[in-house]
Amino acid sequence: MVKDKMEEVLDDGSTKIQTTKTGWDKEDIKKKNIPVLLAGWKEGQASHHPISLGLAKAVAENDNEDLKNLVIGQYNGVPVLNPIELNSIMLGAFCDKYGIEVSRVRIAGMHGAAKKELDALKNTLSENDEVMAILKEKNPALYKQMGGE
Repeated sequence: MVKDKMEEVLDDGSTKIQTTKTGWDKEDIKKKNIPVLLAGWKEGQASHHPISLGLAKAVAENDNEDLKNLVIGQYNGVPVLNPIELNSIMLGAFCDKYGIEVSRVRIAGMHGAAKKELDALKNTLSENDEVMAILKEKNPALYKQMGGE
């Protein structure tokens, strides 16, 4: 099940981002002197992307224009970075350096977007009588799983 995330408005008053299911705690940010925030993640916590808060802080404080574009804005005076874009740039640099190509691998499961995509696909296919007839003949177990009787 996908956890709902709170929407926070950044200091500019117009930029909206997703944070966590409980939102960010402004007082906690001040008390803990948190130097940088990552969109979609709890204040003071690194994302599951290979991004340390030290790296995020260094990016936020850097004068490089390409890196400055990773800063979405500020929240409570603290820079907010896009961890997905930063992760993408890091992986791209790694691949370029070592001359490797990485294909996207998606594993279907019961989590997040993959489940939503699978449910949508299942719903679409199960409404198609021709598809269901083929499944009934070729793969009765899948036919039943798709709602056939």
